[in-house]
Amino acid sequence: MTERSATYEIHKGNLPRLEKRLKRVQRKAKKYGLPVPQLEIVREYTRELKESGRKTGFTQPVLEVKVTGTSPILEGGWKMVAVVDHRIVPHDDFGWTIYSVPWAADEGLEIPRKYHTDPPWCDHCDKVRDRLETFVVVNDTGEYKRVGRNCLKDYMAGVPLHAYAAYLYDLPNIALGLEDVEGGKQEYVDTEAYLAHVSAMIEEYGWRSRRAARESFDGPQSTADAALDNMFLDPRRGGTEVVEHNVEEAQTALTWARDELPNGDDLNEYEYNLVIAAAQQATSARRVGLIASLIVAWKGSQTQREEAEASTSRHQGEIKERLDLTLTVTRRLDIEIEAFNGRGTEVLKIHVMKDDDGNVYVWKTTSQKLGEGETFLVRGTVKAHEDYNGIPQTTLTRCKVVHEPCGKLDYWYDDGRWECLACEEEVGNGR
Repeated sequence: MTERSATYEIHKGNLPRLEKRLKRVQRKAKKYGLPVPQLEIVREYTRELKESGRKTGFTQPVLEVKVTGTSPILEGGWKMVAVVDHRIVPHDDFGWTIYSVPWAADEGLEIPRKYHTDPPWCDHCDKVRDRLETFVVVNDTGEYKRVGRNCLKDYMAGVPLHAYAAYLYDLPNIALGLEDVEGGKQEYVDTEAYLAHVSAMIEEYGWRSRRAARESFDGPQSTADAALDNMFLDPRRGGTEVVEHNVEEAQTALTWARDELPNGDDLNEYEYNLVIAAAQQATSARRVGLIASLIVAWKGSQTQREEAEASTSRHQGEIKERLDLTLTVTRRLDIEIEAFNGRGTEVLKIHVMKDDDGNVYVWKTTSQKLGEGETFLVRGTVKAHEDYNGIPQTTLTRCKVVHEPCGKLDYWYDDGRWECLACEEEVGNGR
């Protein structure tokens, strides 16, 4: 079993609600013999209250809390790592959408690509059925199996599936809550029309993920939700007008995701799911977060293409070799992804880093969040040698990092800046 923790900022008034939710998970864990999660209050402070991004002179009490738990091992040493969603019509070439558990990226786990395209087969009973979802499990030897819901009980050691699922779903999101789409909205929206609204909102307000919006008590709503609201607002009554170039940007981004992105080498899970989502003519109003990120992903690909022409990067190290490096974060892309089985969300932080010789390294994680422009001492394992938009890059996994100036990593984000508590210096912009 592996201990995991997540730190959140919450309004002090929400502590009773958090404790109530945690107790519910603790009771289930005790009842079925699962590891019992714990709550720790790290510190208490105040945050200046803002309205529409402007300071008001008032403050509000804030708590930094840490929720710690342990990921359980199933019968026979198996652990659940993903859910394959068979409810969405599969993409012709890319197949089904897959949702990984939050820690899959940190452990360097890669869900086999065949599960994207294979029919709803169960490796346990060797049968194909009309299933809503199948579950991917892996053991310590790296063997993967995809198991149907009815057969999964043979791996659960007597623990009901719903109890185990609740443990996995609730623990990473316990301090965030799960938001429902407000009443009155359509269940599905036209994908292209929705992306035109996303383009307009980014142009006017910039990009903001759902996770960032939830963690900010007084900031604006996420771009995904703001665009959804804007679809049902009259510009004469406060809505943002969608103009011709917003429609053209949405069409261009969709064309990229449908025609160009699928031809890329070794797409990651986010890119696979993005291709599948972009192929749908209509998008569920409850899952707009993924398709909303398409505009940001497309723009990022254009920037990287321009950088490829001037790049001096070369692949470094041998596969599985452990390297000690001094790297500077040149870009961090925060991608909000659906959490395990689509309940709640996770933020995948893609760190693009360079050494002094211009060699590019990539580290993808759901835990650490490093400030752009800062330099770190990194010890990581070479996972792959890849080319992204013509730029050779070395993908790292299982990284250990420290802040280069002081040799420690003790970061926190406050009011637009990163600060290193170890050396008590402001160390850059983390957004």
